[in-house]
Amino acid sequence: MRKWRRAFALAAVAASGAVLAGSAPAQMPMLVDLANHRIHIDAAFTGAELLLFGALDRRGDVVVRVVGPPTEIAVRQKINTGGIWLNGDRVGVGTVPSFYSVAASRPLDAIASADLRQDLELDVRYQVRADVPDAHRAGFIRNFTRRGLYAVEQEPVKIIGGRLFRATVTLPAETPPGEYWVETLLFREGILAHRRINRLLVERVGFESFLFDLAQERPAEYGLLAVVLALAMGVTAAEVFRRV
Repeated sequence: MRKWRRAFALAAVAASGAVLAGSAPAQMPMLVDLANHRIHIDAAFTGAELLLFGALDRRGDVVVRVVGPPTEIAVRQKINTGGIWLNGDRVGVGTVPSFYSVAASRPLDAIASADLRQDLELDVRYQVRADVPDAHRAGFIRNFTRRGLYAVEQEPVKIIGGRLFRATVTLPAETPPGEYWVETLLFREGILAHRRINRLLVERVGFESFLFDLAQERPAEYGLLAVVLALAMGVTAAEVFRRV
């Protein structure tokens, strides 16, 4: 994962020299933008779709990678003890992206060699430390994939007329807030020809944001508020049933 962090830092510098108004698009191998640079999470949030679109100066293969903010993860493996399944020892997976999605215009193995894909870490397996046991790594990836937080090549990048392209990335209801990196890679004849970085901010808003901040910054007050709300709901429900 350190590799893509370094790559992001370099690409961000390159992206800072984005095309100015009036510049000729032909000077850039690829232009990319997001339909929305902010996604709001409130109490009614059930997921969202991130739309990316762009243009190429000539034909090529496009890969889009979306990486969420880092998070610390630990997993437990189930063990059979006397016929009873119990949680085994806790194993730290380490710091991994809280969200990871890769979309491509063709199958990844047809776009780049295995060595290049590994060097660019275009696989969820490369986001986990090499010393993590295979069973724990597989369990972690399986869990995050089931929750919709990890996905590779599920939604293709659509190229229209060899020049225009678009990609849609699904963000599930469990999408964590924070700053996301949206990296677009251009390949030609199996070689990485260009890369662009866009930033996406996923943030909590409204009462959802208030509760989250309260829980993180003032847990005692959050606990008291939870008790008060539970009592209020209980009293309200009792009054409603009394009048029915």
